[in-house]
Amino acid sequence: MDNHRKADQELKKRVIKLEFLLREARIQARKLQKVVEKKEKDLKDLQTQLASNASVLKRTAGFWGSSVFKFAASASALVLFIFMKH
Repeated sequence: MDNHRKADQELKKRVIKLEFLLREARIQARKLQKVVEKKEKDLKDLQTQLASNASVLKRTAGFWGSSVFKFAASASALVLFIFMKH
């Protein structure tokens, strides 16, 4: 009977230890999940920011490559050239 009681107490100790370890593992898993969610949110924000910057660059590149800008630059160069001759 005494051996049975000892074995029972040992099993209870193991169960308590395993429950503690399981609780700790769940806490760590929650922390890790929060970190992953934050990184995913940050990544999404960066992708949005990058897309916004890309559209600004397209608009800017569109201005520098537009025919109006080319005409204005050519006309300005011609006027400067004429003034340099005189």
